[in-house]
Amino acid sequence: MMIKQKIPLPLQLLLTQTGLWTFSFLFLPMLLREQGLFGWFFIWGYMTLAILCVIILLCITKYNSQWFLRMSFILNSVMALGFFVLPLREAFLVYVIGWAGLVSLFWVPLNMIFFQESHKRRHARDSWSYMVAPGVLSMVIPPLGALMMQWYGYKWLFLLTAGLYLFMMIWFW
Repeated sequence: MMIKQKIPLPLQLLLTQTGLWTFSFLFLPMLLREQGLFGWFFIWGYMTLAILCVIILLCITKYNSQWFLRMSFILNSVMALGFFVLPLREAFLVYVIGWAGLVSLFWVPLNMIFFQESHKRRHARDSWSYMVAPGVLSMVIPPLGALMMQWYGYKWLFLLTAGLYLFMMIWFW
């Protein structure tokens, strides 16, 4: 018996975001630690991120899911490109501000699309797949990122990630 099931768009978006994030941004704490910026600088950055998320979510009143999702891929690309072209402190600042923007540009529209496409009878099964699939992907992708980082370094890892985010934006367009 063969099961033919198309992967829903929200799950494709989630897997793309998870895959590319675990390919490069997962290694950000290691990069900051190697450069001596992991302690308070890292904690301050994530505290700022939380505050910015609340401010951005309070300011946005209308959502255009398609536009927001497209912009989220561009923002992800800019965040990754920042680690290629900017000094580490400034790149981390771009990352913090960008990640706060992604809360509204990616995660809120993703949830909206999920609940529009998932039927009430399937919420539990769909929700389960949205939790398990990224976890499995998160076990497979980081070794590829680590290999890329070992061969070419952090800067090239983030440049490749920026290009992949732009490619995925075109793919989902």
